[in-house]
Amino acid sequence: MLSNSLRIAALVAVAAPLSASPGLFNAPKGYMLIGELDTGNQGSVVVADFNGDGNADMAVADGSLDQVWIFLGNGDGTFRGPSAYSVSTPHSLAVADFNGDGKLDLVAADWLGGTVSILLGNGDGSFQAPLRFAVGSYPSSVAVGDFNGDGIPDVAVAVLYGWPIHFIGER
Repeated sequence: MLSNSLRIAALVAVAAPLSASPGLFNAPKGYMLIGELDTGNQGSVVVADFNGDGNADMAVADGSLDQVWIFLGNGDGTFRGPSAYSVSTPHSLAVADFNGDGKLDLVAADWLGGTVSILLGNGDGSFQAPLRFAVGSYPSSVAVGDFNGDGIPDVAVAVLYGWPIHFIGER
C-alpha cells in the first residue's frame, strides 16, 4: 500500500474508462518507478505503441532521476515493469518517427542540460542511446509537427529564456 508521504513521488497513475459511462474513469492504478524518492519531477507522459504489438505503451519523463521510463502495455490497462533510459533532467516528451525507419522515436526536452534528446526506437519497445542537440537555457516543452510540409517530422522547443525555436527535420 502506498502512503501519502511526499517521498513517494515516482508514481504513474493510469485511469481506465468505465465501459458503461463514457467520459468517466475507473480509479487509477499506480505504477511505482522505484521505491521512495526524495523529490519527484515527472514532467510528461506520452502514449504510443513502441513495440508494434497493437497495445498502448507509456513513456514517462522523470527529471528527478534523469531518466525516461518506458512501460510496455499488456493491452488490458496494465503495464510491464519499466525500462529506463538516461536523459539529463527530461521535462517534456513527444513521439514521432524522426529517422523514417517506421519505428517510433522519442524527443525529450532536457531542462537543466539545455538540450533536446532524440531516442531512436528499435521497434521492440527499446531505444538507442540519446542524440543530444543544444537549444539554449531551460527547454521546458517539445512538440512535433510537419512545419514545412515535407512529410518529415519537425520539433518545436519552448525555452525559459528566449524565443521558441524549432528544428526542421532532415533524413
